[in-house]
Amino acid sequence: MPAPRRAAAALAGALLLLLSACSGDDGDPGGRSTSGSTDQAPSDTAESSTGSTATPDAAPPSLDPADRDRAEIKTVRRWAEAFATSVNDGDRTFAAAAGTMTTEGLQRMSRYTAGDWGRYLPGPLPVAPVGVREIDEDHHVVDACVMTSGWSWASEDDRTTWSTQVDAIALHLVRETGRWLVDGREGSDVECRGVELPRRLW
Repeated sequence: MPAPRRAAAALAGALLLLLSACSGDDGDPGGRSTSGSTDQAPSDTAESSTGSTATPDAAPPSLDPADRDRAEIKTVRRWAEAFATSVNDGDRTFAAAAGTMTTEGLQRMSRYTAGDWGRYLPGPLPVAPVGVREIDEDHHVVDACVMTSGWSWASEDDRTTWSTQVDAIALHLVRETGRWLVDGREGSDVECRGVELPRRLW
């Protein structure tokens, strides 16, 4: 009966190995749960430690309350209104903007308004200043987010609009005879995602 003895011995060996393995797991409870706890804890930690600095969760920039009544900001608001008025009136001389821009700035306005001629703006161009930088005593820059597409209607009676687009711009203002005037604009690296733009209607 050699075969049965070999089978019995093999079975006994397998049983011994199984019991040994079970004993090892029981003796190391941390070993059983380490995988689960390690996977969970770092995930929770990562979310809480990086959530405040990750771009999608970062608070959008906003204008310092102390800057809201600055003369430069008031000029930008008047400029946004004059922009819309000039387009609605079809006035390529930009008479409405004369009090808010330098002579050179007025000459540049035709480029800024090029895509809106023949359309109707239901209110001032939506511009949200988010900061003021001082280049020198008579040259300041207002960083802002502006709706460059999606505000104008096809006409006063046809409210068809284009897809919305918001861009960051830097408005250069210079001080002439004691007044801050818009001299030009260029792109800015300000983050505009999440910035609430004013949408005031006439």
